[in-house]
Amino acid sequence: MTVKREADKKKNSVYHGPRFDVYVEDNCGTIYDLEMQNQNHHDIEKRMAIYQGNLEKQALYAGQLFSERSQTVVLFLCDHDVYNLNRAYYKLIPQLEGHPEILIDNGETNVIVNLKGDASKQATLC
Repeated sequence: MTVKREADKKKNSVYHGPRFDVYVEDNCGTIYDLEMQNQNHHDIEKRMAIYQGNLEKQALYAGQLFSERSQTVVLFLCDHDVYNLNRAYYKLIPQLEGHPEILIDNGETNVIVNLKGDASKQATLC
């Protein structure tokens, strides 16, 4: 397992690039980014997309098949409730429009952890 604190993946001085608070690659090949958010800027989904996009650069090596890409997980740990539902976490899941029963497995997982939420109201993340 590889863990890097504040790993800077910015490769260009023109574009905004994230500095991963905690970057982890586990023994199964899953890549994680854990981010702390102590202010609500009302843009968390866009922030997650940028971090997820940067993880994607490490998820597939040249010559690998797309089916071999690593799973990527972005976890935002927030001291505020982004959606004001008092949940302990929110897992953002891509769905087929008009058919919420059809989930899209693109190899990405995005989770917002509400550090002030009520964990007794939810099942575990697994």
